[in-house]
Amino acid sequence: MKSFWRWTGTIFFALAFIFLVLTGIGTSLPIDHHASCSASFDGAQNNLFAEIADDTSSIRWRTDISRAVIVSGGGPTAVWRETDSHGNTLVYRTTGYVYGQKLARTIDYVPGMPFAGTWTYSFSSAAAGKTLVSITEDGKIYNPFFRFLSRYVFGYDQRMQTYLTDLSTDLQEKVQISCEPSS
Repeated sequence: MKSFWRWTGTIFFALAFIFLVLTGIGTSLPIDHHASCSASFDGAQNNLFAEIADDTSSIRWRTDISRAVIVSGGGPTAVWRETDSHGNTLVYRTTGYVYGQKLARTIDYVPGMPFAGTWTYSFSSAAAGKTLVSITEDGKIYNPFFRFLSRYVFGYDQRMQTYLTDLSTDLQEKVQISCEPSS
């Protein structure tokens, strides 16, 4: 029985030590980060803009959310709540809107949240009737442990890649996603 408790204690303290080391490394990383990804899609800018701007229908094609509800406004003044597949909710606010060209969305920050930021979607003409959709994330990660994980495990661009992949699946296209190094 003594051996069991020794091993249990050793494993517990080893995990606690690893957590503290990773959190310590995370405190040395900047809170702010900037990352962007883009992909070229068939179709007109306005059609792609409309697909992305329609918050309530995004649950049809986005794999990472289970619910989206408009809280107030619409279009350039939309505020909505998304529930992810784990039951967590975030409230977003449209902070930039130029129909067919640009859409910016900011998380309504509540004190105690581990992260915040803005996603800016840009739409521009690309070669041969394609539209380039670019997503730029200007984020803040307050929790140093999550800062470490975002930087070294998941990458700052993982959610953007998932978003563009989900969009391409919905549009039944095979796209090449390119991401710029994070800063």
